Amino acid sequence: MKRYGWIVFSFLLLAALSVLQAGNRDLSLLPEDRGTAGTLAAVEKLPVYARVLQIIAHPDDESAGTMTWLSRKYHAQTAIYCLTRGAGGQNILGSEKYDALGLVRTGELLEACRYYGTELYFGRAVDFGFSKTAEETLSKWGHDATLEDMVRFIRRWRPTVILSRFQGSPADGHGHHQATGILTREAFRAAADPKMFPEQLNSGLHVWQTRKLYISSFGGGFSNSSSANGSVRIPVGDYDPVLGRSYRQIASEGYSKHRSQGNGTSYSLPGSVYEYFRPADSAAAIQKQDSNLFDSIDTSLNAILDLPGNGKTAVPLLQEDLRATANAALSALQSFRASSPESSATEIAGGITIINEAIRKVERSSLSATSKQILGDALKTKLADFQKALSAVLGISFIAISNDATGIPGETEPITVHFYNRGREPVNVKDIKLLGPGIIRQTDTDKPAGELPPGNATLHRYEIEISRDASVTEPFWYTEDRADARYSVRQTDDVFAPFGTSPFRAEAVYQYRNIEIPIETIVQAQVGDPIRGSDFDEFQVVPAVSITLEPDFDIVPEDTASGGCKFRVSVLNNRKSKAQGSLKLVSESGWKVDPADAEFTFSRKGESFSKSFTVQVPAEIKAGRYPVEAVATLDGREFRRGYRVISYPENWTRNLYSRAQSRIEKFDIKIASNLTVGYIQGAGDDVPNALERIGVKVQILSASDLAFGDLSRFSAIITGIRAYNVNEDLQANNQRLLDYVAQGGTLIVQYVRPTGRPVPGRAGSAFIYGPYPMTVSSSDRITVEDSPIKLLNPALPLFNRPNKITATDFQGWVQERGLYFMDSWDPRYEAVFSGNDPGEEPKNGGMLYAQYGKGHYIYTGYSWFRQLPAGVPGAFRIFANMLSLKRNGEDNQ
Repeated sequence: MKRYGWIVFSFLLLAALSVLQAGNRDLSLLPEDRGTAGTLAAVEKLPVYARVLQIIAHPDDESAGTMTWLSRKYHAQTAIYCLTRGAGGQNILGSEKYDALGLVRTGELLEACRYYGTELYFGRAVDFGFSKTAEETLSKWGHDATLEDMVRFIRRWRPTVILSRFQGSPADGHGHHQATGILTREAFRAAADPKMFPEQLNSGLHVWQTRKLYISSFGGGFSNSSSANGSVRIPVGDYDPVLGRSYRQIASEGYSKHRSQGNGTSYSLPGSVYEYFRPADSAAAIQKQDSNLFDSIDTSLNAILDLPGNGKTAVPLLQEDLRATANAALSALQSFRASSPESSATEIAGGITIINEAIRKVERSSLSATSKQILGDALKTKLADFQKALSAVLGISFIAISNDATGIPGETEPITVHFYNRGREPVNVKDIKLLGPGIIRQTDTDKPAGELPPGNATLHRYEIEISRDASVTEPFWYTEDRADARYSVRQTDDVFAPFGTSPFRAEAVYQYRNIEIPIETIVQAQVGDPIRGSDFDEFQVVPAVSITLEPDFDIVPEDTASGGCKFRVSVLNNRKSKAQGSLKLVSESGWKVDPADAEFTFSRKGESFSKSFTVQVPAEIKAGRYPVEAVATLDGREFRRGYRVISYPENWTRNLYSRAQSRIEKFDIKIASNLTVGYIQGAGDDVPNALERIGVKVQILSASDLAFGDLSRFSAIITGIRAYNVNEDLQANNQRLLDYVAQGGTLIVQYVRPTGRPVPGRAGSAFIYGPYPMTVSSSDRITVEDSPIKLLNPALPLFNRPNKITATDFQGWVQERGLYFMDSWDPRYEAVFSGNDPGEEPKNGGMLYAQYGKGHYIYTGYSWFRQLPAGVPGAFRIFANMLSLKRNGEDNQ
């Protein structure tokens, strides 16, 4: 839509609109969504009807600039459908992996979509880690099940245009990307085929023919080229004078929210830049090169007439109403004034009246049930747009604030609901109510329902006694096992949503010139601290107590006499009142636990209690896995679950629940005595905690330790994953580490990612921190966790002392063998292992050993950061041998 040049003011108007997908910072809209920019955008959207869906594989795959341009320039309704939640990726922020990382990356993409102005939805495929082929990916995800999800969503959301991020070939990179490109093409066709997934049609959905399918050119990258092989060029670098920056600049700020993937530095300078999409398929043959994604597609309100696809049978019924609605929208735009946006209110209200009548006409008509549903949904979408615009130009703000961020079943929580008329027109507040599971009582109001003059507000205070059977607030998607390739789901309103809809919300109805406008908001609590600043978190239900058990496993060497395994149990109190209960650790094998139980007493919310328990392990037990579980009893009820708070700055806060379960692992492992290990932190992993379970003392090395400390006191030093990529102190003091090795120490370098310029003719880059040259590959890895591994020199002490390493030590590995192998190296390094994925040539660069001076240097791309925290016995045995290579300068015998 054309912007009117006379709009030059910045009218700081906060339009708090209906928000049901809850989370942080909803009460603080982006600059693009408030004031003149946000209010004008809401009005400009009124005469447009177009829906664009992009399908991607993981969070951070999206075409950020194009989605921002479509929503903020073209005012199309946009959505991203992401097949996975990114749970198998890497994390430079912390140690979260698997479902915890899925929560982080779901929140990151949701935060990014605020900047793009885009809706967000997810499929049920699990990111199970790097996959090299589409065939492997589809065999794990399940081709038909994943396609059925995609078709179901397309038939429900009904896009005008689909943008495929990937083309479905090896050019896309790894298997998840390739499979997503293949499935997107198939879903485009299948959604329009009544023979595909007919059970969806029997449940109320209808076939849907998306008009066009475009595929991202150049793998979705950017180019300043004037042509791109017949592709449509999207000018994402165009400057928007109302928004104050280009669409690409807004998009890059959103894309920078993918912090766990290392995209925090995403930034775009002003200037022309384009993204390209080539037409892949369309409902009708493409006769000429498209110059626009919407060439030959009507994006006015008249497009609604064609939605049923039945020869415009709806034209006589709706044509005049849609023409009148479009005229009202255009009149609202023409009368808009930045300093007095309420000047558009009369026209917008008139459009609402027309749409309401059109909806009633459709409902009373003789159209087919299919046509009624499709037309009704489209009209209700535009009705919501008009209602949102009216609230924006009138300056209506509606918020609900709880005292606490959490509440428990059976307790009472005060909630205050505020309705603000910040504009210059009077409105009539017809009704305000609070909704939620439990008994709700209104305790106070400063103003009864009725007229609310300009610049006034009404405040309603409630308290809700939360139902005793209310469910805790947790992700509705989960995996039963780490090997799962598809999420299971709990009962939820929308299986495609990022998170479940909050049941705690407030609703209001206000009247403007005889038009009644519903508005609603979720209940939130103001949280934050002096460092992070203020956030607004969705009010969440938590259990009366949260119980956690650490460590998540302990190890008993096979030749150990009877002894004890120590576990720590912590209980967090969420009750506001005094609480007394008991705690115990239960061994499923019936072994003695000391103490048998423990009593706890809490006087306030947020108080915690911890207790150590020792499980007496009999000497005669066989090698195996022996579960233990912690149980808290409070008021006659047992609690066996606890939660971990997953939260990062400018991200969403969610609780990840798990059973308070652990296990005792007994297997054959030996390790040199009195080892002292230094650990240099990288991008975040749990290796230090895992090593302590085999009796290794681990000290995290500080910057001062690296620069000035006595490194010779350590038997071995380990660098964390990607440490050389993220730890500048390590880079600066690398020579001290090499000197430590030369003087008899052992240095174990876990995987790094390629940096700098690629080596000519290779996909990787030089790793400059080793004692001898080597290059790290960006592609060499072994993704199949049960691929055979060969010991290249079985006589190496590394394979024989103190544990005899064989092929059985590679059984039971999780997710992958390794990643970021070296693809070339100096002959003074010795390759230790050889392995490959099915159908590939052997890769020997996953673990390199060199004697340097008197000591030992190891580079290892094998994924110890996954295997050790997972308790894989063979991984511990191999790592124990690495640590035992040297102890205080003496060879292990």
